[in-house]
Amino acid sequence: MPADGAYDLGRFNILLVEDSQYILSVLDDLLRYMGVGNVFKARDGVEAIELLKQSRDPYGGVGSRIDLIISDMVMAPIDGLVLLRWVREGKESPDRFLPFIMMSGAADDENVQKARDQGVNEFLAKPFSAASVSRRILEVVDNPRQFIATRAYFGPDRHRKNENVAETERREMAEKDTNIVYSTDRVVRLKDPKDV
Repeated sequence: MPADGAYDLGRFNILLVEDSQYILSVLDDLLRYMGVGNVFKARDGVEAIELLKQSRDPYGGVGSRIDLIISDMVMAPIDGLVLLRWVREGKESPDRFLPFIMMSGAADDENVQKARDQGVNEFLAKPFSAASVSRRILEVVDNPRQFIATRAYFGPDRHRKNENVAETERREMAEKDTNIVYSTDRVVRLKDPKDV
């Protein structure tokens, strides 16, 4: 991905979802310069959902031929948050574990937290640089986070592994008390909050 050729992204498939033709074109050019093999484009969440439905494994297996989604947050008629919710919870979603980078010009704490609470992997603020796009993609590739399933949330662990957790943290269970879900075709909603 970096100019030094540390990664070969020739077989990497990224879905860009952006309603601005200019930004879509800039990101497409940037990803191709970085060596990404296939860049699929959608102008809103509706087009993205249709493309994702078509990207299901043609042989009936579980998963998608898309490796990563980079989506704008503010679009109509379906915005990035609704798209993210569909990817994480929709019955027709090809892969609920699909890495998702949300981008927005409104990168304030409230919007970042909304995206995080819906299950986003990374957040990219606009205006972006080539380095910031590269860093977000590398973060998803190099430091994947475990997924968490509770009654109210399904998505990547919202705490980074090297992050110091505040004293107000409510998670009190040991590793032996956790239940890791590997299913890509359904989300298990646990009935008892202690079963996380």
